[in-house]
Amino acid sequence: MTIKQQAAFKVKSFDPETGCFEGYANTFDFKDHAWDITQKGAFITSLEEHKKAGTMPKMFWHHKRDEPIGVWTEMYEDEHGLYAKGRLVLEVTKAKEAHALMKAGALGGLSIGYRVVREMWNNETDANELHEVKLDEVSVVTMACNEESKITAVKSCFEQDELPTERQMEKALRELGLSRKQAKSFLVDGYKSFTATNDTLVVALPTKTTELNNTVDTKAVEELLHLLKSVNGKQ
Repeated sequence: MTIKQQAAFKVKSFDPETGCFEGYANTFDFKDHAWDITQKGAFITSLEEHKKAGTMPKMFWHHKRDEPIGVWTEMYEDEHGLYAKGRLVLEVTKAKEAHALMKAGALGGLSIGYRVVREMWNNETDANELHEVKLDEVSVVTMACNEESKITAVKSCFEQDELPTERQMEKALRELGLSRKQAKSFLVDGYKSFTATNDTLVVALPTKTTELNNTVDTKAVEELLHLLKSVNGKQ
């Protein structure tokens, strides 16, 4: 299972006395940095399942599953997106930090962690439409676009001794600055060869580096390659 993360949206209101806050955790028809567009209704089934089970998505600090900082008290879809109301548990140390940062205006973003149930690529919009997702958590985050989260889905796979899917790899590469054509070329000449033979990737990847455009995050690409090569010992 891979938990995916999406670009953050701002907290709409915050009560410094109680630690209660609310805002949009996600909006519809917005193309995020991973070329995902959430469709209206994508969260309905998951929210109904939570309601039946008497649960709510978790509230984490920057998607860190070992750092819960509060509880979500209400969550629903409206015409604009996924709206969430929650409360920081101020007895928790990290929640106290979040509370202080919110009061200072240094922290004020919400970002979702989810699993894809149904998605479809739209060639006209050059985006991946999310039609249904399982909502696992909504995190309080600092920034709307955390550079460190660019290859989170890929990292998550490796941490669980799994290989990321080609779709996950393509998204990670596009987030790092490659065009869709470049990312697909990478998968054909590099990644598919790697899944067949462990040593092919090291030879195949450098031939593509000269085709990268000027907006590529080279440091993040190097990290991604390092993660891929690290799988050698797990095959």
